[in-house]
Amino acid sequence: MNQDTGSNTDTHKFLNALYGNLESGNLYLWTLPDHRTWSFPVDDLRIMINAAQAMQDERDIYFGLGGSMVDISDNKRPLANNVSFIPALWMDIDILGPAHKQTDLPDTVEEALSILPEFLQPSITIWSGNGMHMYWLLKEAWLFDTQEENLRASNLMIRLQAYIKTLASERGWKFDSTADLSRVLRVPGTLNHKLGQKQSVYITHFNETIRYDPSELEDLIPDIDFRSEITNHGSFERRSTDASSDLMIANCQFLQHCLINAQKITYGEWLSMLTNVVRGTDGIDKCHELSSPDKGRYTPKGTDFRLSEALKMNPHTCEYIRSNHSFICPSGGCGVKSPCSFSLGTVGIARAKVNMIGIPSVEKIFNDDMLTALSIVKKQDAALYARTKDKLKGIINLVDLERAIKQHTQKMTNSEVAEIPTDEVMDLPVRVQTSGLDTDSMQDKIPDNFKVTPAGINHVKWSENGPIVTRACGCPLYISARLFNTDTETESLKISYQHMDKWRDIVIPRSMAVDSRKVIGLADKGIGVSSEGAKYLAKYLDDYLYINPHIPTLKAVSRLGWRGKEFVFPGLTKEVEIDVDDMGSRHAVKGLSPVGEYSDWLNVANQVRNYSPSARFIIAAGFAAPLLKPLAQRNFIIHNHGDSTGGKSATLWTAMSIWGDPDPIIYSFNNTTTSVERRASLFCDIPFGIDEREVLSQAQKQEISPMLYMLAQGKGKGRGGKTGLQELNMWRTIVMTTGEGPLTNASSMDGLMTRAIELEGGPLAGNLEFSKYLYGFLPQCHGHAGLAFMRALMDALGTEQRKEIINYCRQAQGWLKQYYPDRLDSHLDALACVMTADYYSSIWVFGLDQAVAGAEAMAMGTEIANKLIKKSEASESERAWLEFQDWVGENSEYLKDFATKKIGTKDGTNIYIIRRVVDEFLTKYSSAQKIIKAWAEQGKIIQRVDSEGKMRFAIQKKLGGAIVRCIVFKENSEGLF
Repeated sequence: MNQDTGSNTDTHKFLNALYGNLESGNLYLWTLPDHRTWSFPVDDLRIMINAAQAMQDERDIYFGLGGSMVDISDNKRPLANNVSFIPALWMDIDILGPAHKQTDLPDTVEEALSILPEFLQPSITIWSGNGMHMYWLLKEAWLFDTQEENLRASNLMIRLQAYIKTLASERGWKFDSTADLSRVLRVPGTLNHKLGQKQSVYITHFNETIRYDPSELEDLIPDIDFRSEITNHGSFERRSTDASSDLMIANCQFLQHCLINAQKITYGEWLSMLTNVVRGTDGIDKCHELSSPDKGRYTPKGTDFRLSEALKMNPHTCEYIRSNHSFICPSGGCGVKSPCSFSLGTVGIARAKVNMIGIPSVEKIFNDDMLTALSIVKKQDAALYARTKDKLKGIINLVDLERAIKQHTQKMTNSEVAEIPTDEVMDLPVRVQTSGLDTDSMQDKIPDNFKVTPAGINHVKWSENGPIVTRACGCPLYISARLFNTDTETESLKISYQHMDKWRDIVIPRSMAVDSRKVIGLADKGIGVSSEGAKYLAKYLDDYLYINPHIPTLKAVSRLGWRGKEFVFPGLTKEVEIDVDDMGSRHAVKGLSPVGEYSDWLNVANQVRNYSPSARFIIAAGFAAPLLKPLAQRNFIIHNHGDSTGGKSATLWTAMSIWGDPDPIIYSFNNTTTSVERRASLFCDIPFGIDEREVLSQAQKQEISPMLYMLAQGKGKGRGGKTGLQELNMWRTIVMTTGEGPLTNASSMDGLMTRAIELEGGPLAGNLEFSKYLYGFLPQCHGHAGLAFMRALMDALGTEQRKEIINYCRQAQGWLKQYYPDRLDSHLDALACVMTADYYSSIWVFGLDQAVAGAEAMAMGTEIANKLIKKSEASESERAWLEFQDWVGENSEYLKDFATKKIGTKDGTNIYIIRRVVDEFLTKYSSAQKIIKAWAEQGKIIQRVDSEGKMRFAIQKKLGGAIVRCIVFKENSEGLF
């Protein structure tokens, strides 16, 4: 039994929790960079702990989780089948950071732990310096009395890690596999030397009372069908030209080594073999055949798991195999990058077949299969072809061979470019055209000199020596429609193409389609076009347009919203295409679609809007943007601010879910002005949501006022282009923002102050769990209410009800201005617009009767009106005056006669402050001159008329022997002195 060392280090605490109850056996440390194994008896952990502590300054210290009942060699780690016991199950998870090239990783330990179900909480977690190790302690060490028990433990480890990796994949993360029983992990309480830094490895969570029974875990962890994962793997695309893995084994000495020494190869060699062999057409069965002789490592399920992992990796290259396994390849190499190349790709397969000629004979050489291989090698690998001819010399007539290869090459070329019946080329679209009472069907024509097959598009040029075939692109495609954008008066083309067994659509400018320098950009979309084929693809598309004039021309727009009596929006206007040219906008437009059950959304939205007047106001504002045009209401801003637990963002998400998925359609403050312009123009006549002002730095927060003022104005900045002025971005919208602090301050422009309604406090305060629920629910259920509201609104605007809608808003304006005369008219007009949206959405969307809808809209309007700022608070000159009072009070000592620094003086009944000082104070406001003039009109300062009859606000005054211009404040100016 172990004795307590008395040490309080993480190393002692950790190793005692794992191995403290074992009485016999051997453990080991493994160190880098010397790759040395250090063996220790399990019944005295003190030696192992002291050794780890002593070596950590110069080495990375790892320990083997699996121990052995036999002695462990100092220069060799135990293999998995030699492991005699394990004290726990484990998982190694990388965390995003500079130590990892991989980016599909969790950002934090907490984020990684969040995927684990309640029944699988770890006993111990370790921070390894760049990632996390998790341990599930067993109730007692799992001793392997038989090899079958060792394999049972191996299978449970594989199932555990595969289950966690499946949970991680749902978040878009990829974790490495560390399920082998011979795994080593870092020792807590030591140092991680990776990247040249010494980072501490330490325990972050420790509860050794949480322990598990292997049988219980076998029942709880879902079984996974790895064989199905292999055969349906998305990251490896099987091609019709691929060949058997026998070709790579016959041509690669490393794979032959793995075949002959299957029971002796290391785990790393085995994995390198799997990553290559599995890619052959018979690779899965062949991998099992090569692995099964190693009874200590092989299980069908475990091997299937490794194969599923191998397909996620790139095949291990020849260079990797030489450097990591010290394997000596043939001098000069084999002419391939990876062993699997001999079974994949036309050139690699040809090399393999030529290498396998063996003892040459006429029958072996003069057949279609070998002549095809030789013709490819002759063109692609001159050195191999020369060696092969030397091998054939004296047995095969080389002149006959060259003639046969030439004839066979011509035969293959003629076969490729032979006339193909139309119904075998590809299913070109059949257009249906209607003219009067006659309906005609017309099939698209293929441009001259082009052949379109399921494998792609080839350009055929005939020469004296026969046809010259050039690939234009590697997939069939055609022009399915012209799009004429009525906003920009430009034409785009909708291209339909086949990629990964599916037909897909992409919209591109016509100028891109017919320009070989630009059309190569289609390669990023999966269209196989090269720099050589680009000019032929551009010609194909240009000719396709010319010979198929019947291709339909569709109306397109580059922004949503009203077009006369029509409202352009996905799902409302099926005859109109949304034509945007940047991925962010396309992603946002894609989010404007109904998902989930409408009734479920109504139930949740009702809970939000009835939670508080502020929540109801924000939801109603989500419906109000399309009313701006019919009500002749100008743009305005609604800003909800307060602490981070009040549900501000969740309520904004609910308001935006009226129109679609709130995640892609809500914008961020952290964008350029040009980007904000483009999004606002695109989202014309629907609300523009911008979340969390706090993403900005303090300096950026001070600089967003012009951007907000621009949004409220509804007009972007004029810009020049190569052909003159660019089109001006314009929009109608209600800007809805959130943040922890207010949007405006004492120095904000009057125009922004009058256009921004600011609501303080959380709309869902006190219900944090509901807010969290909304973030999960709304991306799965959205987009129905906007369509229902717009269908009812468009129907209403086409009838006498249009007047009723306008009259309702005008009556709300009149009522608000009668009872709240001290509030800004612009705020009351905006509130009336939102009340109108609340009233009609209550009827059209939420199904209330008119009386209830009217009463609730009036109640909401009353609550919000009481929160609006007063006119006196909104005046810029008044705000400046209040702040100026504070400033003068703080600096009053500089008015004294003997002050070292003077800002002015007091003389009799008046106070003189240097004009330059006043101007500097007012620089943060829109105009110092404007504010000084307002103060004069309010009687706060003395003004004079000069000899020319002009009003002057500065008066000369002698200070410290110098004559300076001063602003003269009356001593009785309210509150100043």
